[in-house]
Amino acid sequence: MSNINELFDRRIGKLSTAERLSRTADCFQAMQKMIRHSLLKSNPGLSENELRLQIAERMYLTDQKAQRLLQQIRNLNGSGDSPTNG
Repeated sequence: MSNINELFDRRIGKLSTAERLSRTADCFQAMQKMIRHSLLKSNPGLSENELRLQIAERMYLTDQKAQRLLQQIRNLNGSGDSPTNG
């Protein structure tokens, strides 16, 4: 393991559970904001509902159960096929 990884592991290990959870939540929110910005930059006319669906599709890209659930939501909303899934 590299020195940077060891240092990171030691510092993270010193945090309380609440602090680690807070950092995780902060990272999750930052990722959502970055995806939102990217989507709005390339698709400025997206509705809030479509934007939220596309953010979720990207965040859970490798989770097949989540993708099926998102497709069910699209079908209920009458959105049809996801533009990000073909």
